[in-house]
Amino acid sequence: MGRHLPLHRTDTWITDTTCITTHYSDGSWTGSGPQVSIRHLWETLRKALIDFANPIQLPTPTDTNSPDPHVDNPTDTAGAGRLPGGALDPTPTPDDAGAGAARSRRRWTPPTATPAPTEGVLPQGVTADKFAEAAEQLRAHPRGQEGDLVVQGSRAAGTARPDSDIDFAIRVSSERFDQLIGDCFGTPNPGSAKEKTRNRAVESGKIQAGEAGMRGLRKLLARTLGMKVDLSVIRIGGPFDNPPFIGVP
Repeated sequence: MGRHLPLHRTDTWITDTTCITTHYSDGSWTGSGPQVSIRHLWETLRKALIDFANPIQLPTPTDTNSPDPHVDNPTDTAGAGRLPGGALDPTPTPDDAGAGAARSRRRWTPPTATPAPTEGVLPQGVTADKFAEAAEQLRAHPRGQEGDLVVQGSRAAGTARPDSDIDFAIRVSSERFDQLIGDCFGTPNPGSAKEKTRNRAVESGKIQAGEAGMRGLRKLLARTLGMKVDLSVIRIGGPFDNPPFIGVP
């Protein structure tokens, strides 16, 4: 169809069929295609983002030339979860909540605070008089004043056997523990047995009674209580700082 200039373009738009159509004043029109519509590009990007970061959903853009059938038809269940105007409702659905719960099980969770020692409770198999006497002996020793005195292990949990020992621990901060490592071990010769013992204490967060100068105190406690005693200094938050704890009065 021939055209005589000048012609005036009357309207141009991008259709949902991905073609650009232009009408002229003489009634003629031209169409170019195939073209990728803006709506098509947006939908592709939105779906990619949803697949990557589900359940995050971006709002769907409105298009006055192509009404959303989900919005216009209130009986259409496919439109569930949309807000007026066609935008997706960001409120999590039960399916979203289930997916989020599954992902949360794979996330790292920070450790919880160590429970405070239980006061006024006796270790299994220990009388009140004997426990009070052992407490006096512990607090009379210089190491017994370093931190929190507790009983842990099977005697604190109530699962001890008749021949189980009782575990006394002096709980100190990480800073104080590092200082005690230096006090108890000094600077041992490289490759020596003392260096290996020091390294083991650093890794485990536990200094045994003999290494901490409490061998005599451990023997005294064993005679007082009539059972084997494990006595050590432990770093708060370390591998051996395990509840339940019974506070030493």
